[in-house]
Amino acid sequence: MIEYKSQARMLDIVYAILFVLMICGIIGFKLTANIVWGSIFVIPGFLLGLFLIIQIFVKLYYEKHG
Repeated sequence: MIEYKSQARMLDIVYAILFVLMICGIIGFKLTANIVWGSIFVIPGFLLGLFLIIQIFVKLYYEKHG
């Protein structure tokens, strides 16, 4: 049980880091109009979306089989 709680806490930390990277990317892009800052916004956004979709499928799987 402790392992699952620590794993969930780690995912919360990863979500927070990706969200901060997205904010930094959008601010950097607005200030400089450099495409590199835009990619720093898009890549974490894509990963956050992917993590959320995976999380939904995992919850559905465990609700069905658990």
